[in-house]
Amino acid sequence: MGFKWEGKGNDAIAVVKIRVNVKELSQMLGQKIIDFNKEYIDSEGQAAIRTEEVIIQPKNKASKPIIRTEVIEEDIDVMP
Repeated sequence: MGFKWEGKGNDAIAVVKIRVNVKELSQMLGQKIIDFNKEYIDSEGQAAIRTEEVIIQPKNKASKPIIRTEVIEEDIDVMP
């Protein structure tokens, strides 16, 4: 449904809003979802960027090492 960023730089947190169709979810899981009588489940969660610093050593010994930050992508755990 949408997302927004809170904070800046490496301290930024993504706030994500999702909507799941219960019937489609039930079909994907291959199981009936019981005790739930709505058509959709709305949820909001937060995630932080996980980064790793990579140091690149130049061939020229007189040059300073280059530090580059890379975003690491991983699976997301969804909790009820």
